[in-house]
Amino acid sequence: MSPRDRGVDSGRAAHPDYEIRLSELLARLATTLIHRPDTPLSEVVDHALGQIAAFVGADRGYIFLYDFPQGRAVYSHEWCAPGISPQLAAEAVVDTATLGEWVDLHRRGEPVVVEDVQALGDRPIRRVLEHQQILSTAMVPMLQEGECIGFCGFDAVRRQRDYSGQELRLLQVFAQMLVNLWLHEETRQRLQQLSDIVELSPAVAVVWRNEPGWPLEYASDNIRQLGYTAEEFIAGEILYSDLIHPDDLPAIEAAVAAHVHHGPDEYRQTYRLYRRDGSYIWIDDHTWLVRDDHGEVQAIHGILMDDSARKQAEIALASSEQRFRRLLEDIPNIAVQGYDRDLRLIFWNRGSELIYGWKAEEAIGQSLLDLIIPETLRDDVERGALRWLSGGPAVDSGELTLQRRDGSAVSVYSSHALQVNSRGECEMYCIDIDMTAQRAARARLELWASVFTHSHEAIFILDGERRIVEINAAFTAITGYDDRDALGRPLDFLVAGAASAARYEDMWRALSEQGFWTGELPSRRSDGGRFEAFLTVSAIVGADGGVANLVGLFSDITAQKHYQQQLEYTAFYDALTGLANRTLLADRLRQAMSLAVRRGQPVAVCFIDLDGFKSINDTYGHSIGDGLLVAAGARLRSLVRESDTVSRMGGDEFVLLLLDLPESGVLDDFFTRLAMAMAEPIEVGGHSLRVSASMGVSFFPQGDVALDADQLLRQADQAMYEAKHAGKNRVVYFDSALDETEKQRRRHVDRLSRAIDNNELLLHYQPKVDLRAGVTTGVEALVRWQHPEQGLLAPGEFLHLAVNEDRLAVKLGEWVLRQALDDFAGLYRDLPDVRIGLSVNLDAVHLLSGDFAGRLAAVMSQHRDLPDGVLRLEVLESSLIPDMDQAVMTMEKCRGLGVRFALDDFGTGYSSLHYLKILPLDEIKIDAGFVRDMLTDPDDLAIVRGVIDLGEAFGIDVVAEGVETADHAALLLRLGCAAVQGYGIARPMPIAELHRWIFQWRPDPTWTELAPVNTMGAALLHAEVRHRAWIAGVQAYLSGRTTRPPPLDEADCRFTTWIEALPDSHLSRATLTELRRLHRRVHVLAQYLCAAFRDAAGLLDAGALAELEDVSERLRSLMQNLLTHAGMLDGGAARVR
Repeated sequence: MSPRDRGVDSGRAAHPDYEIRLSELLARLATTLIHRPDTPLSEVVDHALGQIAAFVGADRGYIFLYDFPQGRAVYSHEWCAPGISPQLAAEAVVDTATLGEWVDLHRRGEPVVVEDVQALGDRPIRRVLEHQQILSTAMVPMLQEGECIGFCGFDAVRRQRDYSGQELRLLQVFAQMLVNLWLHEETRQRLQQLSDIVELSPAVAVVWRNEPGWPLEYASDNIRQLGYTAEEFIAGEILYSDLIHPDDLPAIEAAVAAHVHHGPDEYRQTYRLYRRDGSYIWIDDHTWLVRDDHGEVQAIHGILMDDSARKQAEIALASSEQRFRRLLEDIPNIAVQGYDRDLRLIFWNRGSELIYGWKAEEAIGQSLLDLIIPETLRDDVERGALRWLSGGPAVDSGELTLQRRDGSAVSVYSSHALQVNSRGECEMYCIDIDMTAQRAARARLELWASVFTHSHEAIFILDGERRIVEINAAFTAITGYDDRDALGRPLDFLVAGAASAARYEDMWRALSEQGFWTGELPSRRSDGGRFEAFLTVSAIVGADGGVANLVGLFSDITAQKHYQQQLEYTAFYDALTGLANRTLLADRLRQAMSLAVRRGQPVAVCFIDLDGFKSINDTYGHSIGDGLLVAAGARLRSLVRESDTVSRMGGDEFVLLLLDLPESGVLDDFFTRLAMAMAEPIEVGGHSLRVSASMGVSFFPQGDVALDADQLLRQADQAMYEAKHAGKNRVVYFDSALDETEKQRRRHVDRLSRAIDNNELLLHYQPKVDLRAGVTTGVEALVRWQHPEQGLLAPGEFLHLAVNEDRLAVKLGEWVLRQALDDFAGLYRDLPDVRIGLSVNLDAVHLLSGDFAGRLAAVMSQHRDLPDGVLRLEVLESSLIPDMDQAVMTMEKCRGLGVRFALDDFGTGYSSLHYLKILPLDEIKIDAGFVRDMLTDPDDLAIVRGVIDLGEAFGIDVVAEGVETADHAALLLRLGCAAVQGYGIARPMPIAELHRWIFQWRPDPTWTELAPVNTMGAALLHAEVRHRAWIAGVQAYLSGRTTRPPPLDEADCRFTTWIEALPDSHLSRATLTELRRLHRRVHVLAQYLCAAFRDAAGLLDAGALAELEDVSERLRSLMQNLLTHAGMLDGGAARVR
């Protein structure tokens, strides 16, 4: 369509400045279009269209707008040069089909130029153009965002016209200017409409630039509802970001950045904006981004709606839902489950976990039917729940039997509720109460009702006005007031006295401040009697926060109070004597010492031990012993002043605390009188008993020496022990020498302890033999100290250091046990054919030390080659065993290890028979002192014989210690005791010498012929010993060793009594006559010699003395002859002729 004939007009375009002037025209038109006055848009478009058309030499200019959905182009604007017929009315609409391919060219943004209409051939558009008398035409597309919305045409009617490329581009610019004009107008109208709408609505419209701080380009006038004006924002005085709450600003910035970079361009956001007055509102911001052709954001538009009411409701709802959820979560005894429309778990509280056994994390997401519904109920439950969730009838509440995780059944009362969530979805909640707990609660209520009714404690309930509204039977039983007397009254009718009233006020004050009070309240019964109530009152707070009721419980503790007073008395006073005990003494002593320092008046502490008390207690029993202690305490109390203190420390020990001491001479007299008074007989239970007092006294203050109460008591105790060691029944005053003695003793104790650690101790062994069998039966381990400076020390030189030193006694005992077993194991290895026993001494403290049997077992386990029964532990009879039950239990455990027990030094203590009865003993050892003196002391002989008889009666072996001569051995054999030990047999020796001694020792051959005596023989032995003792007494007098001779009259001699008691069947008349003659002769000689010795000032008749010795020996020989020939041996019946 470019052929041109000679009639074509192209002169304008060829003019040099034509295109420049066309450009300038376009610029002027652009300015006019942008800053047009209030001229209607259509007039502005018509004017511009005419300006351009006339300039380019067109006869007609027009605009068609495409309506593609309808397949047509609509004639919109038209300008015609003078004399040119308008076509707007005639050709208002043209079908796009008529335009043909021109439409496609416009859509591609290309102009259509027809230089000669005739050249169009038979196309339909030719007839349309010819009908309008058009010779040539140019049509440039109008594009909006790349889409063709129409075209702008320029027709030549008078003569043909062609257009250069530049001309067409400028016309295209014009067409685009018109498009932008329409777009601007459309936007303006919309903004105006929006502004009109905004002005009439609460919404605020804003447009801000995507720059730091978001400056506003536009704000609707109703932004004044925030207290601001639009002008403030447009002028840049206020940035939009200044209005946003600082807590919300980071999220808004992040959201804008995200949408700017990633889209979408339209979204909503909720945040807080500050008003000018400082308050803030929640706004809902409908935001959209405006981008240019390159996708860059040019502006951000927002419609702001006050969302405060909704947001606050939302917050309140969320808070309410949170509280509701927390409430449901925290209810431990009610199971709450939530299900969605598919009956899947969405909520499972702690109560559900407890009732059904499923953890929340396990249950969430599971099906209701699979989780807790038994198979027999699943169909019904599913139908009912789904029907309800779909708008049908509600699921009934009721009791159901559901299942736990372990498959067990649980009966619950189940209620149900529907809840619409924030997404508008329906949810079902089930509230299940374990009927087991409910039944338990009902039982508890019944129990509490029963407790209220039948409780032995008084219970009352007060209302908020402090009036009694309920009492139980115990209230009436304790106080005497029944319902008619008490209901409706305040509690103050129970108040008894001023002290009780004050306590009553304290109670109400505490209840007001703390809601709880407990304490003792002196109270009054209905009959006026008094009682002590222990009361507890608690306030019950009502729903309004005030005190709705008060519940009180009390009991009558009058008897308990009395008992408490007794306990308090017991805490400070000795239960037996009523004297002050250790606790009270310690308190008074501290106070006295403090006063002594302030006033300068000294105090004294006197520690008293009753001499002879233990013997009386063992002889007469504890009842008499206790009576003696009570009487002794009373006597002490009567001897001191009222201001002084008498205290019983325990056992038979007392302490006097003497205040405001007089001069020393007066104090000496006091202790002398005290000693004499305590030595006077005391009548107890019909017995006249005598004890004495060993006393130790310490004083305070002691110059510059710093002392406390315990040290002062120890000083007095130490002095008392010195009094005992000095002979008893005396007083010793503590001084520094005693203290130095104690320190010296401590040094010796420490040295002995180190000696054990340094292996300075060793063991010697003393054999025990059977005289009649002539064999060695065992040995006793005896400790020695190989002192580095003093040489070998015997036990008597250091063992006393372990007395009253429990730790040292145990340490020493442990060492002896280990060493003895080690030595004996070697002996058994070296002498495999020898089978003798090992005896080891054991202190009572050691026996009672913690787990002695266990430690002994550990030691013995190291010597399993030693046979059972080889070890025998000797417990000293004179040592006090304070815990007899513990001792017996420990000994029995040791016997289970194969260990045997012996009671050593039997007869020297005070509880021998008691020990024989209680302790599991295998052997008793007669004390060496009795055995040593039995040849000359008839009392010792009687003791020895009695112990032998006791051993036989109890079935316990008897061993005699202290056998120093053959005579001792012979007498013991006569008494029936063949098991002996002593220097007369062998001295203690090292283990190496013991090996040789066992094979070398031989008994005296005569011992095997000495048969035990019978009762008559025993009497004869006693007679012989008495005679020896009598002769020894005469000799002692004649040698000046004693000042008085023994009884010299034959009639007073017990030997005479023995002779007269002899049965005639055992002695011939001649033998009896000879006994009497010899006995009479020794008395005559003794009387003569003693009288001569007395009258002659010590001169002796040597002949008479020799005759006395001869006659005495003949008498003894005759008595020895009687033993073997007068039927005085066991089984003997001979008669002496």
